[in-house]
Amino acid sequence: MTNERNNKNNVTINHVTKEIVISKQFNTRAKRYNTPEYKELLNVIKDFPSYEVKVRTTNSRVNRKADSYKGLTYSYMETYVRSHDKDGLKYKEFIALLPSRAKGFNKEDSVILKDQSYGVVKKWFLSTFNFEEKTKKEVA
Repeated sequence: MTNERNNKNNVTINHVTKEIVISKQFNTRAKRYNTPEYKELLNVIKDFPSYEVKVRTTNSRVNRKADSYKGLTYSYMETYVRSHDKDGLKYKEFIALLPSRAKGFNKEDSVILKDQSYGVVKKWFLSTFNFEEKTKKEVA
């Protein structure tokens, strides 16, 4: 077995990477002398003296890469679609995707579809107009 966990999932022993991975909360408690967590960590370290102790990290918003399409708003997308759509069909498709909470857009001329989230509208926009790396820097 490559990984072993204790009952509370506070300590994970990864034999492949030779790491003892502990949760942030467990780490906080283990820093206090003579607590049960302190004793448990000492026992694990005694069992695996060559292993490195690491605190488990999460993929929080801080760790994630910033969205490179930061300025890509409904307004910007509407302006872009209007200026690059010769026959008006893409604009009607765009309006049909917009959620009703997107203020200032008229849905009368389009076939009303189920409201979509910003992510769905953005994905449609990027795939329809083949937005590239160089273009997304102009948006921000």
